[in-house]
Amino acid sequence: MGERSRLEIYLEIMQGIQKKECIASLGKIVNLPPSNLKRHLIFLESQGFIKTARLRDKKLIYELTEKGLEVLSAFEKLTHHTFPVQIVNASANS
Repeated sequence: MGERSRLEIYLEIMQGIQKKECIASLGKIVNLPPSNLKRHLIFLESQGFIKTARLRDKKLIYELTEKGLEVLSAFEKLTHHTFPVQIVNASANS
C-alpha cells in the first residue's frame, strides 16, 4: 500500500483513542515510535480533535472531543470502512 498520509495516521490515532487504547498500545497499533506519536497527539489536541484527561491514579489519557467524533464518523461514513483504507484510483477503472 505504500506510505500512509498524515490524514490516515490522524484517523488511525483517533480510532485508537475512541477504542480507549492506552498510549503504549496506541503506538503499536498505528505503528509509530513514541516521539512521532506524541507529535501527532499534540497536533490533534491543538486542533480540538482530542483532549487530555487525568485519571485518579494520575495516568494521562486521551479522549475524542465532539469535533473529533464528528470528523471520525464522517470519514467512516464516506468510506464505509474503518481506517486504514486503501484508496483506489478511480481513473484506473475508466
